[in-house]
Parts: sequence; structure tokens; C-alpha cells
Amino acid sequence: MSFALRQTARLALRSTPIQARSLSTLSPNLYTASSLVTGSRANGHATTKEGNVELKMQMPKQMGGTDHKKGVSDPEQLFGIAYSTCFLSALNAVHSAQNPSLKALSKDAGVRTEVSVGKDASGALEGFLLAIRLEILTPPLRAAGLDDAGIQKLVEAAHDMCPYSRAIKGNVEVEIALVEA
Repeated sequence: MSFALRQTARLALRSTPIQARSLSTLSPNLYTASSLVTGSRANGHATTKEGNVELKMQMPKQMGGTDHKKGVSDPEQLFGIAYSTCFLSALNAVHSAQNPSLKALSKDAGVRTEVSVGKDASGALEGFLLAIRLEILTPPLRAAGLDDAGIQKLVEAAHDMCPYSRAIKGNVEVEIALVEA
């Protein structure tokens, strides 16, 4: 995966799609989540096997649906929540391993995610594509004792470790931005 740093008001990583992909096999499998979605993207129902999550699925307003209300979601929102959570876990794990003498990341450490859905800009691919922007909140990283170079190193290593980043590597455009708020 190639990274190109962009100098703006904030540092950013941009992961560009590449052709090479690899397949990994789990051994051992540590956990399996199970869910069921019925109906459709526009009017569906989603639940986990354990029953702890139950949501109505609905098309977002921008795609012909209506405003989401509490308990209503769409695949992009759920993917964003899952990716943010996983990436934040990777940040914590990498920080602990790389910086044992620094403070642990606080509960204020955060990752904001935007998941966009749209058509292929070149017109070569049919259907819809995703594009993702991860915004890493830097104040909690600075409070843990990291400087700009340390934050950059941490974010790159977390991106390499995160299972969601690995799963979409070479297939989905991912932009990672370091933000102050």
C-alpha cells in the first residue's frame, strides 16, 4: 500500500487502490459474529444472533430514503462504526507496543469515519463503490506524549494492523487525516 503525505492544515495519509491482494487463513479463529438481515436495503431488519443489536435498515435520504430516526441505520453507518472501533483498537495496541514508557491513550482517543457510496468516476465499473475517510483525533495522542512524527508512525502501523484496513486494502480508497477536533 502506498502512502502519500499531503501538507494541508493537517497531516493526512491516503491509501490508493492497488491490484495485488492476498488471502489469509484464520488459525485459530478467536471469535465469530453472526447476524441476519431480512427485507431489503431500503426497508430491512437487522439483528445479531445473540439479539443484543436490532435495527431497522433504511435507505439514506440522499439515495431516495427518508431521514434516519433512532434505531434506524444503513450499511455505510454500520461499516463506519465497525471500522472506527477496530482502528481505535489497533491504535491502542500499537501505542502500547511502540511506546511502553509513554502514557496509555485516554478514553478521549477517537476515530471519526465517513463512508461514502457512489459510482466509479471512470465509468469502468458497474454498480456502487465505497470511499472512506478516517479522521484520527490528535489531541489525545499528544496528551499521551506523542509528537507529529510519533503520531504519523503510530497511525501507519495501526493502519497496517487493523483487520478492516487489511480487508479492504487494494479495493477501497481510504484517506486518513490527522485532525485537531
